[in-house]
Amino acid sequence: MSFSQNTESQEEEIIKNIRQEYNSIQENKSTYDTTTVDIMGESTEGGQLVGYYDIKNNRELKVINMTWLGEAGKHIFTFYLKNDKLFFIFEQHFEYNTSIYMTKEVAKENEIAAFDIRKSKVEENRYYFDNGKLFRWINPKREKVDLQIEENITKEKELKKEFVRLSKKLKK
Repeated sequence: MSFSQNTESQEEEIIKNIRQEYNSIQENKSTYDTTTVDIMGESTEGGQLVGYYDIKNNRELKVINMTWLGEAGKHIFTFYLKNDKLFFIFEQHFEYNTSIYMTKEVAKENEIAAFDIRKSKVEENRYYFDNGKLFRWINPKREKVDLQIEENITKEKELKKEFVRLSKKLKK
């Protein structure tokens, strides 16, 4: 994929190409080889890092899935690559209705709600990259985020830094 930042219609064409690549990866994900690394100490309940490698294409890294687990929620980042270049990140933040330790029995004794994953609040962010540059960010309200504002410009650096850090953990 070779993209450039230009007009809205050109961006839409880029998004279309990204979605096609994303769908291709999702369709083939079950055929990929995986490497799993436990990432303890980064969140209260630990976490897991999974790299997905296309064994038909010289074990090319296609996806990095990172999950941080907590007592009150979990945070998932999924990084998508083509030719070793980041093109899309899907971020999900789950806020549980109560602690994962709030069993039905304990909840009943205390007359409060028990843990129920189905009652979680989920926020999603979508980050689209063109030649290594973040060009579109869709927030949990499904709105485009202004990437010219300083606080949003730093988000690209944070995402890339996390991607590099996680890539290194998979190679250890």
